[in-house]
Amino acid sequence: MVPLMARQAVIVGGTGQIGRACARNLAQRGWDVVALSRGEREVPDDLDVHGIEHRTIDREDAGALRAALGGDVDVLIDVVAFNAEDAAQLLELDGQVGSVVAISSASVYADALGRTLDESVDEPSFPELPVPIPETQTTVPPGPKTYSTLKVALEQALLEQDVVPATVLRPCAIQDPGR
Repeated sequence: MVPLMARQAVIVGGTGQIGRACARNLAQRGWDVVALSRGEREVPDDLDVHGIEHRTIDREDAGALRAALGGDVDVLIDVVAFNAEDAAQLLELDGQVGSVVAISSASVYADALGRTLDESVDEPSFPELPVPIPETQTTVPPGPKTYSTLKVALEQALLEQDVVPATVLRPCAIQDPGR
């Protein structure tokens, strides 16, 4: 019987709040995890404790992400993907990643009047969204105008293709138990 090899995950933004939580969770479940970051802040000690490798990359450098992977990975989790260009960079990893998970934002949702979370400035302009927000809720159109329109452009670029299996998560508010 051939022993099973550990699955490998690479997390872009792996030293931030969401990335560290993902890295710890996967490592505790037997995954080999690599956390990527720009190296602008000190690498948290808890990554070392869980055997998580850290690599510094400049995402703006063409080919840096592919080179940082160091081989085939089962899943690439991108906590900091922001726009369609980031999606294109992820899709260029076809054949090197089994799947991509991108963290988006609940700010992409719009209510029936077109109000959004990132454009609200006071209570009357705050969107009236259902709780829980269904995946079918209307979103803002994609484009370069706001944080939310950029995130929708990212989402559509990933979800409207069949080259690399992709999942998009839209958290709303995240609480860090360590803070």
